Amino acid sequence: MNLSHGWCRRHGCRLYQFVKGTYQLDNISSSHLKGLVDQLEQAGEFANHGAARSLTAHLDSVIRFEEKGNKKQAAHHLNGFMELLENHKQSGTVSGKAYPLLKANGEYLAKHLQ
Repeated sequence: MNLSHGWCRRHGCRLYQFVKGTYQLDNISSSHLKGLVDQLEQAGEFANHGAARSLTAHLDSVIRFEEKGNKKQAAHHLNGFMELLENHKQSGTVSGKAYPLLKANGEYLAKHLQ
Protein backbone atom coordinates (compact mmCIF):
# COMPACT_ATOMS: atom_id res chain seq x y z
CA MET A 1 0.00 0.00 0.00
CA ASN A 2 1.30 3.40 -0.93
CA LEU A 3 -0.59 6.00 1.06
CA SER A 4 1.21 8.88 -0.60
CA HIS A 5 -0.83 8.28 -3.75
CA GLY A 6 -4.02 8.85 -1.82
CA TRP A 7 -6.23 6.37 -3.66
CA CYS A 8 -8.69 4.08 -2.01
CA ARG A 9 -8.07 0.81 -3.81
CA ARG A 10 -11.27 -0.72 -2.50
CA HIS A 11 -13.56 2.11 -3.65
CA GLY A 12 -11.47 3.54 -6.52
CA CYS A 13 -11.61 7.16 -5.45
CA ARG A 14 -9.23 9.67 -3.97
CA LEU A 15 -9.43 10.00 -0.21
CA TYR A 16 -6.69 12.57 0.26
CA GLN A 17 -3.58 13.85 -1.36
CA PHE A 18 -0.43 15.15 0.24
CA VAL A 19 0.11 18.87 -0.26
CA LYS A 20 3.16 20.25 1.58
CA GLY A 21 2.51 18.29 4.77
CA THR A 22 -1.22 18.98 4.90
CA TYR A 23 -4.10 16.93 3.62
CA GLN A 24 -6.53 17.96 0.95
CA LEU A 25 -9.58 15.75 1.13
CA ASP A 26 -11.80 14.75 -1.74
CA ASN A 27 -14.88 12.58 -1.93
CA ILE A 28 -14.78 11.19 1.63
CA SER A 29 -17.59 9.15 3.13
CA SER A 30 -17.89 6.94 6.18
CA SER A 31 -17.42 3.90 3.93
CA HIS A 32 -14.22 5.38 2.56
CA LEU A 33 -13.00 6.15 6.06
CA LYS A 34 -13.66 2.54 7.04
CA GLY A 35 -11.70 1.43 3.97
CA LEU A 36 -8.82 3.65 5.05
CA VAL A 37 -8.80 2.03 8.51
CA ASP A 38 -8.69 -1.38 6.82
CA GLN A 39 -5.80 -0.33 4.57
CA LEU A 40 -3.86 1.10 7.49
CA GLU A 41 -4.38 -2.07 9.49
CA GLN A 42 -3.10 -4.18 6.59
CA ALA A 43 -0.06 -1.90 6.41
CA GLY A 44 0.69 -2.54 10.10
CA GLU A 45 -0.16 0.96 11.32
CA PHE A 46 -1.98 -0.32 14.42
CA ALA A 47 -0.35 -2.05 17.38
CA ASN A 48 -3.02 -4.76 17.34
CA HIS A 49 -6.15 -5.90 15.54
CA GLY A 50 -8.38 -4.73 18.41
CA ALA A 51 -7.43 -1.09 17.91
CA ALA A 52 -8.45 -1.14 14.25
CA ARG A 53 -11.53 -3.25 14.97
CA SER A 54 -12.81 -0.80 17.59
CA LEU A 55 -12.56 2.04 15.06
CA THR A 56 -14.33 0.08 12.33
CA ALA A 57 -17.11 -0.85 14.77
CA HIS A 58 -17.82 2.85 15.31
CA LEU A 59 -17.77 3.44 11.58
CA ASP A 60 -20.18 0.55 11.03
CA SER A 61 -22.62 2.41 13.29
CA VAL A 62 -22.04 5.66 11.39
CA ILE A 63 -22.75 3.89 8.09
CA ARG A 64 -25.88 2.21 9.46
CA PHE A 65 -27.37 5.51 10.70
CA GLU A 66 -26.43 7.32 7.48
CA GLU A 67 -28.28 4.65 5.51
CA LYS A 68 -31.34 5.23 7.70
CA GLY A 69 -31.10 8.98 7.12
CA ASN A 70 -30.37 9.71 10.79
CA LYS A 71 -27.54 12.24 10.56
CA LYS A 72 -27.75 13.10 14.26
CA GLN A 73 -26.98 9.53 15.35
CA ALA A 74 -24.38 9.16 12.59
CA ALA A 75 -22.63 12.29 13.87
CA HIS A 76 -22.83 10.97 17.45
CA HIS A 77 -21.08 7.73 16.48
CA LEU A 78 -18.52 9.62 14.39
CA ASN A 79 -17.76 11.70 17.48
CA GLY A 80 -17.20 8.41 19.34
CA PHE A 81 -14.83 7.34 16.56
CA MET A 82 -12.86 10.58 16.96
CA GLU A 83 -12.66 10.19 20.74
CA LEU A 84 -11.53 6.60 20.38
CA LEU A 85 -8.91 7.65 17.83
CA GLU A 86 -7.55 10.14 20.38
CA ASN A 87 -7.42 7.37 23.00
CA HIS A 88 -5.50 5.15 20.59
CA LYS A 89 -3.06 7.99 19.95
CA GLN A 90 -2.50 8.46 23.68
CA SER A 91 -1.98 4.75 24.26
CA GLY A 92 0.30 4.36 21.24
CA THR A 93 -1.88 1.79 19.47
CA VAL A 94 -2.15 3.88 16.29
CA SER A 95 0.95 5.01 14.40
CA GLY A 96 2.06 8.58 13.86
CA LYS A 97 1.41 8.01 10.17
CA ALA A 98 -2.15 6.69 10.54
CA TYR A 99 -3.37 9.12 13.21
CA PRO A 100 -3.25 12.36 11.19
CA LEU A 101 -4.82 10.66 8.15
CA LEU A 102 -7.72 9.28 10.15
CA LYS A 103 -8.18 12.49 12.12
CA ALA A 104 -8.21 14.72 9.03
CA ASN A 105 -10.63 12.44 7.20
CA GLY A 106 -12.86 12.13 10.28
CA GLU A 107 -12.99 15.89 10.80
CA TYR A 108 -13.85 16.42 7.15
CA LEU A 109 -16.63 13.86 7.35
CA ALA A 110 -17.98 15.41 10.58
CA LYS A 111 -18.35 18.78 8.85
CA HIS A 112 -20.32 17.18 6.04
CA LEU A 113 -22.67 15.31 8.41
CA GLN A 114 -23.92 18.57 9.90
